[in-house]
Amino acid sequence: MTKLSDFLATHLDIDALTIEKLIEKHKKIKPYKESEPGTEWVAADPFVEYRAKPKPKQMNIAYQDKARIVDFVHNPSTYPRLLEDLLSSTGLTSKFLAEQVFQITPKTFAKYRTEGLPLPARMAELSLKLISLYSLGVEVFSSLESFNRWAHKPEYGVFDMVPVSLYKTVSGIDMVHDALQMIAFGATA
Repeated sequence: MTKLSDFLATHLDIDALTIEKLIEKHKKIKPYKESEPGTEWVAADPFVEYRAKPKPKQMNIAYQDKARIVDFVHNPSTYPRLLEDLLSSTGLTSKFLAEQVFQITPKTFAKYRTEGLPLPARMAELSLKLISLYSLGVEVFSSLESFNRWAHKPEYGVFDMVPVSLYKTVSGIDMVHDALQMIAFGATA
């Protein structure tokens, strides 16, 4: 019999055998589960068993290495299909991208796409940032459709603004990226 069981037996009027059984049962319960590398244990509710949650992957290269963005923006011929990749990875319409993001006419946007004209630095940078943002968004929300639904509603993490309304500036895209990072790490309010 341990000191703890003696103490409990004398002060709580519980027989020593019952206390020993409780102590043994408690020793078998682990406060956490063994985890695989690359996972952490989280609980949605304090009264619910812990479950595995994969850690978010490393940020996209566009946010890690700004020198590569700058290099690309000054040499846009290295990526002639940038607008096509932007359209396919975001699911946004060319009209929306032209008018709301790049602030050009849809006709000018179509010219850049079809004639392969070199993109202005601002368009190239916004395109790269958006592709990177959508990559993270799909990772966090598990689908392009879910991420686009989230991006078209006011969001607390970007001061109750609609995230897609912030796509016209690099700072706005960075704000949305930061909000996604907060969601990825569990801060949803």
